[in-house]
Amino acid sequence: MSNLKHYILERLKLTKNSIQQQSFTDKEMREDYIKVAFTTTKAEKQVYAEKYDIKTNKFRDIQIVILDELRKNRHNKTDFTFDDIQDFNRYDIKDHDYQQYLDEESIDFVEYMFNHYEEVAVKHNIIKYANLINAKNWNYRMSYSQRNILKKYVMLKEYLKK
Repeated sequence: MSNLKHYILERLKLTKNSIQQQSFTDKEMREDYIKVAFTTTKAEKQVYAEKYDIKTNKFRDIQIVILDELRKNRHNKTDFTFDDIQDFNRYDIKDHDYQQYLDEESIDFVEYMFNHYEEVAVKHNIIKYANLINAKNWNYRMSYSQRNILKKYVMLKEYLKK
């Protein structure tokens, strides 16, 4: 993860004091994240690139910087919402990189996510399949979203055991 982070920072040519001097609300950053996805011209993207002080016009790079800022805000929080989980999931993390992303989050937030996924797994009556996640054909009884919930629940459970 650190190599990827260095690559992105190098690529975006962020300065250490650029975004830290500005403070945006979570709501404002979430709105910008969505708006950036719908930009089509260089001029539209440039508005957000200047706002977050980065030197690229690629919308996904701008979104990653916004998600990083939201992560920094999560470190200062004690109360979390589903929006915070949604922000974390917007990184589009592969299973093998999940632990590295969790390492960058506060333990309070990881515990909140675990409790959320456990609650959802119980609600959908799929928690009973958690011990079968690595077995062959374990997912034939579930929809894609249920499998995704269960995988995240199991990965968070393993992470918190460490």
